[in-house]
Amino acid sequence: MRIKVNIGQIGEVIKRLESFEKKLKTKQKEFLQKLGELGVAKGEENFSQIEYAGDYSDKNIHYDWVGENRIAISFESKAILFIEFGTGVYFPSPDHPLSVEFGFSRGGYGQGRGKNSWWVYPATGANAGTPGASEVFEKSRNRQMLITHGNRANRVVYDTGKFLREQIMKIAKEVFRFD
Repeated sequence: MRIKVNIGQIGEVIKRLESFEKKLKTKQKEFLQKLGELGVAKGEENFSQIEYAGDYSDKNIHYDWVGENRIAISFESKAILFIEFGTGVYFPSPDHPLSVEFGFSRGGYGQGRGKNSWWVYPATGANAGTPGASEVFEKSRNRQMLITHGNRANRVVYDTGKFLREQIMKIAKEVFRFD
């Protein structure tokens, strides 16, 4: 922004700059709020498309202000790591691009049982595997046991972040337009 100023107009220039600063702070909050809302909406959409037969009824996606100029989008569930990174070696791809960085190696879950192409667990477990990849193994003592091959990496969080990074300039241009 370029402003021509006569010495007698300094007071007016200062008022305009203060007004601009106020507008900029308001736009910054609006920008972050839009990112948060879009991130929650995209996260919900991504969750609606996952392949996971386990219980994730405790799922909660929200954004919070973590400072005056920062937000955090949170994905919460007891099963979020199973859903995000997958389990077992039966589904070799697509792998999660951040699995190694976060220490979630393919097949590393369950005291090494994830390295098998299948394993058995009680039907009441939270990690029920990918639909069609689990089947009844046996029924005994009123307990149904299932055999599973695990589940694919659904990448709900990763793909939401990727989407937001792709949209950030569009949202910034939309919000930071000054009249």
